[in-house]
Amino acid sequence: MIIELLSILAILSGGSILVHTAGIKGWVTPALGFVVGLLVLLTCGSIQILTGISTSPILTLAVTVLGPVLWWYYCIKQGQSVSIPWLRVGLVVVIVFASVIAFRAANLIIVSPDSYRYLQLGSLLESGHILHAEPNLLMRRQLSVPLMHVAANIADEFYLRSVTPLLAMATVMILAWFCQQTLLLVHGKGRLIHFLTLLSALLLLTNHRFLYNAFYINAHMLYAVLILLLVGCYWLYVNNTAHNKSALLMLPLFIVPILVVSRPEAALQLGLILLPVFVSNIFSPRYRAQLLLVLSGSTIIWNVFLWIKFVLAGQPVHISVVGMLCLGLVLALCTPLLFWRNLDRLSRPLLHSVEIGLWLALVIATLLKPAIFFDSLDATIDNIVFGWGLWGYSLILLVLLFICCLLLTRVENRIFLRYPVTIFIPFGILMAFMREQAYRLGFGDSLNRMFFHMVPLAILFITASALTTRWGFRSMAQTSTVPPTEDIQ
Repeated sequence: MIIELLSILAILSGGSILVHTAGIKGWVTPALGFVVGLLVLLTCGSIQILTGISTSPILTLAVTVLGPVLWWYYCIKQGQSVSIPWLRVGLVVVIVFASVIAFRAANLIIVSPDSYRYLQLGSLLESGHILHAEPNLLMRRQLSVPLMHVAANIADEFYLRSVTPLLAMATVMILAWFCQQTLLLVHGKGRLIHFLTLLSALLLLTNHRFLYNAFYINAHMLYAVLILLLVGCYWLYVNNTAHNKSALLMLPLFIVPILVVSRPEAALQLGLILLPVFVSNIFSPRYRAQLLLVLSGSTIIWNVFLWIKFVLAGQPVHISVVGMLCLGLVLALCTPLLFWRNLDRLSRPLLHSVEIGLWLALVIATLLKPAIFFDSLDATIDNIVFGWGLWGYSLILLVLLFICCLLLTRVENRIFLRYPVTIFIPFGILMAFMREQAYRLGFGDSLNRMFFHMVPLAILFITASALTTRWGFRSMAQTSTVPPTEDIQ
């Protein structure tokens, strides 16, 4: 238990220091701090693996703490007011200590064959034998989950029982915070804000797959909260909230590389999710170029590493590695286009063209291989509607709420929230054609599990509907001037 407690405290303290020095204070600091601490841990661990230096978890945890402490010291030297509320810190430490003990005692962790493969990589990391890992295992399971649990191997426990449940708690708090900040844009402070914020949190808490993923050793909870943070930061930025704008722009630059090494399809999905950012003049061309280079660079570096692994193992390089490497190179070559002055003028046609293009690609793929589409469709309907996916009615309710808000409300800049969710539908189904295998019946199906990645963001979208400038269908609403950045529905 000592190793687990020290690991959790290292993640929490390192991340909280960074969040505190960024000027984000209040009840969300521990939750944001925990996720940011995980980002620091995963970044350090990934660098250790890719550079070939020691993969010892002790070194990773040390850097996770010492790096933010040195930054805090630097901020003090620069005259920044970063005093620490020690009473709150002590209370948070007590709560975390109690949570670690409770989660270890309850032992509610859920494992699957995939979980054992993640833990196998974690064991190789701790023992310094990651270079001997099977290339296909690295390609499919990536780095994030093994790095999250690697410290447990010091005590021969293989996984940390409390890290995923604590991440789930942080996800609820971060979603509630984003919803609160969104509602404050129009309603000001009051009981209504607290009620709607609580309702948004309950919408996630009562989702069965959320409860399942809160104790499941897999990448789904991490991926979902990082997508929420990524899009949420841009949402707060474009709405001119009273937060450190530099921090809102800087955090996504650290999130993107970790997402790339979290799931095999992440680089392609991120290119679609971030498209509204890339084509918007709200962000400077220089920042958009930096973001695109971070995405392309991390994709190239990771897939070159995998390519080398396949070559050294004497195996043919997997087609997905080649494809992702080509994608990274294409994205890098597109960087100069972000400085084109007329890009913003074409932003709407471009966004809609990409979305329509995905649906057309799905139609063409269905005509070529109809069995994959119809088998996937049958399995998905059974999983969502008839209970095989263990969603209950939660996903159906969420989809209905999302559609109602999409059709009946209009919110400025909402395309930053809407686009990642709606683009996921054709993208997710096309993934079946890319892997040349239909989705299957049951709660372990890939698409059934990937739906959860969009759940927190969909709830934030629904909450943002409170900012609407009108209610009802277009024909029922008064004619009004639509702001240039407003979402076209």
